[in-house]
Amino acid sequence: MTFTRQKRILIVEDEAAIAMVLEMLLISCGYEVCGKVMSGLEAIEAAKTLSPDMIMMDIKIKGDIDGIDAAKTILSTSVIPIIFLTAYTDKKTKEKADAIDHYGFFKKPFKKNILLKAIEDIFLSFDERE
Repeated sequence: MTFTRQKRILIVEDEAAIAMVLEMLLISCGYEVCGKVMSGLEAIEAAKTLSPDMIMMDIKIKGDIDGIDAAKTILSTSVIPIIFLTAYTDKKTKEKADAIDHYGFFKKPFKKNILLKAIEDIFLSFDERE
């Protein structure tokens, strides 16, 4: 019998209500939320110390480093799928996000079923690599 551990997801979101909704959604679908942070610097540190299987990252977050720059720093030393969740979908933001390796770009408010399907597909593709 093979047991697989729960997939661990880090939430990077500076709006507490949105972070809570994401956390409840992920937990209800069997994922573990290994942390919730509000800034780019916290995201970089949490990615190192918590070793998440995925990061759900807002783009406009607290601090001097936005979500895209935090993701770029994280991906320079780790292979972690990152999904961007943002209210900002202007051309400049989208182009900046597309310049790095990410696995999804969802505009808030997002459709829960589409987001959950994307998470599932990403984890399946990563599991197939191992």
